[in-house]
Amino acid sequence: MKSINSILKIVLGTGFLFFYTPLLNAQDCKCQEVITVQQIEPTSFLTEIGVNEYPYFLNIAGLKKYSNIQYIGLDENSYPKADFFTVKSKNKNMNLKATYGKNGNLIDGRLIKENVPLPKTIASKLVSDEYKGWTMASNKIVVHDFNVLRTEYEVKLQQDEMMQTVFFDHSGNQIKKISRT
Repeated sequence: MKSINSILKIVLGTGFLFFYTPLLNAQDCKCQEVITVQQIEPTSFLTEIGVNEYPYFLNIAGLKKYSNIQYIGLDENSYPKADFFTVKSKNKNMNLKATYGKNGNLIDGRLIKENVPLPKTIASKLVSDEYKGWTMASNKIVVHDFNVLRTEYEVKLQQDEMMQTVFFDHSGNQIKKISRT
């Protein structure tokens, strides 16, 4: 009797593992239906446009990731018929304008942030002997086409009644002016 119970336990245990293991692996399925649903459903709330968000602005479909972006006048039926779409946003410290073509890809984008922390390479230059006695009055960061390599900085410096404006590229090298604003 003990041997029958032992054999029965082994058979049932093996059978359980035989049927249970495929169920566990099914949870890792990368089925097209699952991927499509995940891409369409909003996954986060956009509060700040930082470097990590730039890739989502390269195509209008990427913006669907954010639950707080409204598509006024843009639905599944009209999307392919329009020649271009423009996304605009403006608040106290940020100005955004992005234009997308009929295919949804970015044509032209510009993100301007004002009075935000500067990269260390630029901040260290501003405290060097070259700018001794000058204080930063304001700054502006301009990101062209949501490309980190096309980021430029405008820094306004003040010393007593004198003002000067200096410009830097994405690497912190001083340039003559911002390419376009």
